[in-house]
Amino acid sequence: MRLFCSPQWSESIRQPNKNYNLLDDDGFITVGAKIVAGDVLAGKVLYKGDDTKVDMSLITKPNEEGVVDKVLIVTNEEGLKCED
Repeated sequence: MRLFCSPQWSESIRQPNKNYNLLDDDGFITVGAKIVAGDVLAGKVLYKGDDTKVDMSLITKPNEEGVVDKVLIVTNEEGLKCED
């Protein structure tokens, strides 16, 4: 199962040299944030059946930078946050 959340709480699964500091408590970047390569845009954690957790966060690519102008969150029929 994949859940959107902020992987900041668990340094053991975070990807090295990535900036998680721009995420809110729900794991999404905030509107107005200035982003550069290596910034995390959305925190996602994959929970495997054996209690293993893997960071699957969406991260800006090299040479990407800008300002976040909108965050769109979509939910499915069960009310879970979805990815497109």
